[in-house]
Amino acid sequence: MALPITIVIPSYGRGSLLARFLPTYLAQDCAEIVIVDDASPASIEMEVRGQVRVEHGRTRIVFVRNEKREQQPHSRMIGAHRASQPLIFFGEDDAYLEPGLVFSLWRYVVAAECDMCCGPWIPTLDVDSHERPSETAATAEDLVDTTLIDFRGPKQPTRPIRVPFLHSLALMRRDDVLNIGFDSGYIGNAFREETDFYVRATAAGRRLAFVPAPAAYHYKGPLNVGGGQHGAHTLHELTRYEWYVARNNVRFLRKNRAALELMGRRTRPAMDTCLYMLRRILGFPGRYRRHLRAAERAMRE
Repeated sequence: MALPITIVIPSYGRGSLLARFLPTYLAQDCAEIVIVDDASPASIEMEVRGQVRVEHGRTRIVFVRNEKREQQPHSRMIGAHRASQPLIFFGEDDAYLEPGLVFSLWRYVVAAECDMCCGPWIPTLDVDSHERPSETAATAEDLVDTTLIDFRGPKQPTRPIRVPFLHSLALMRRDDVLNIGFDSGYIGNAFREETDFYVRATAAGRRLAFVPAPAAYHYKGPLNVGGGQHGAHTLHELTRYEWYVARNNVRFLRKNRAALELMGRRTRPAMDTCLYMLRRILGFPGRYRRHLRAAERAMRE
């Protein structure tokens, strides 16, 4: 019997990339996959059907196309409302999964060891990497940085470890998604929309955990240069993207001030965001300076 899980994958402008990675979602043997096309210029369904045989065993695939661009948070909620299963695993159109990942997460949720969980998430430039985490994690501090509200790199937990927030490729109950909800106020690149959801889930008493599991891979290579929340690699689009990072980060810190203080994280939204943006400019994560230099070279030429 297929797992009683709906995989929800929002997508914008990455139909070809999603088609490349969709077989790794089909291989999870879940009952349903809901793909939400956020009004892409080219139909995601047509691109996927043109490259992948979507009739796959016990997995039902549902395509939903928004009439206008709704952005990532609202598209997640559209997918959750269309889901027919009691559990939801959120996927990404630029991510792929190792076999058995969702089943591993499902075992921890049905055993009531946690309410929401994820496994290792590994950034890669390769569309077919099977790199394993090089380090293990034994404590929450090994996995998450509550000062920067970020992750400490791909690590394999030695056991289920409670944390205040997860990455985006996680399993949870549909009712929790509908009751807690993703906030559509995170606009533009929707930066912090996932962390906002998880912090509010933690504040509502849900138990979040990183668990031992096969890996998910976040592809950041040359085939992923457009679509999603990113525009063209131009100085204008880069500046616009980083402005939304700052804007949404301030919103997140202001909105979740009380919950973050319970984690021991005192917030100064404006000052903290200025420092955060400075870290990005100086190479945290480094993408900013590389693209800025490339744009400047192109302008001089």
